[in-house]
Amino acid sequence: MAGIYYRFRMKGATNWRARSAKFLKDLESAVTGALIYTSSQMINIDMASAIATWKHKGDIKFESNMRLSAKSITLSLSTSDKVFNYITGGTPVRYATMVRGFQPKTTPGVLGSAAGHGGVAYIDEKKPRAGIEARGFYKLSADKRRAEFVQRVGKAYAEQLRKFGAR
Repeated sequence: MAGIYYRFRMKGATNWRARSAKFLKDLESAVTGALIYTSSQMINIDMASAIATWKHKGDIKFESNMRLSAKSITLSLSTSDKVFNYITGGTPVRYATMVRGFQPKTTPGVLGSAAGHGGVAYIDEKKPRAGIEARGFYKLSADKRRAEFVQRVGKAYAEQLRKFGAR
């Protein structure tokens, strides 16, 4: 599985109260909404647009996970779909030779897909070709959603610090 991780330092986390189990439990409750919102935007809008024209898009399942500590919050998005991970991460070589006039459905640096044209002509492991150029879907989605995510979580974190009297 691959994923994209959001991580940032939280101001005030050096305070002993901000490291307590109760604080972390309350913080987790407070930021869950922001995490659910951001991950649903990444899955339902960003990843959906990246695979909109794929034939097997219904088989691709994404999952999001959260990890919380006193100094950081990490949101990861991933899938175990091999084709998606090859396309988004790229490959060093490929053994497939594409038909003449082949047009890929996706473009590096673009969070979307088009109709494309053509497909595999044949596969020959004796003739390796240049690999698939990474599309970077995870990074594109994270870059697009990062500012809003940081703002939402930062606001929740500041509110929790106030409740605990740390600020």
